Amino acid sequence: RPPGRRAAVPQLMGTRPGQPWRARDLARAFDITEETGLNSFCAQMSTWSRLGYLTKTSPATYQLT
Repeated sequence: RPPGRRAAVPQLMGTRPGQPWRARDLARAFDITEETGLNSFCAQMSTWSRLGYLTKTSPATYQLT
């Protein structure tokens, strides 16, 4: 079974440690392209940031914590 987003996103972000990632660029890497899906993914990233899984470096931009 492939990893869920909660595991897959940090794994992808770890390929370029220390670099901020735009939420929409990450979404595209997971083939999330429709507006509803993009908005949902961006909201999920924001939630993970509030929970301490990621650091929000600027609007809709994140870095591994």
